[in-house]
Amino acid sequence: MGLPIGMALFGLALGVSSMGLITYLIDIPSWAPQMGSMVGLGVGIDYTLFLVTRHREFLAQGMTVEESVGRAVATAGQAVIFAGGTVVIAILGLAVAGIPFMTAAGIAISVIVLIMVVASVTLADHDAINDLLDAGVVVPVIDRIFGLDDVVELLELQASGRIAGKALLTF
Repeated sequence: MGLPIGMALFGLALGVSSMGLITYLIDIPSWAPQMGSMVGLGVGIDYTLFLVTRHREFLAQGMTVEESVGRAVATAGQAVIFAGGTVVIAILGLAVAGIPFMTAAGIAISVIVLIMVVASVTLADHDAINDLLDAGVVVPVIDRIFGLDDVVELLELQASGRIAGKALLTF
């Protein structure tokens, strides 16, 4: 899963480098970029992984790359934006403490999280993901419930070697 890590590192570099611009507005504590890096890596990897997984699921259902990307961003992208917005608001809650350096740190960290959300939703190269799928490097995840009539289909999918995930066989 190199893409989520790569996206997180790219967004992190952009976010931490933005600290220099923020220092023109407020004094940022020396520990804020490190704290922002920890939080930023976590949300960056998580949000990009969420989008990539959804994209793979749609590809495994037989959608075209364009349709899969559109649906992944429309569904998982909304969840990423909502979750990222919640994290930003929660971190900005440090301003409630009334301690100026905590307020400044909250602003700096929330900027990094905001950049990671935007990078996750907009910059993921879905064509590169598709190339990895075609090369067999990345395997689509299919989570599905199979009835007894679908046992043959399940066995064919497993034998193809291009399926990973959970398949529940019900009686």
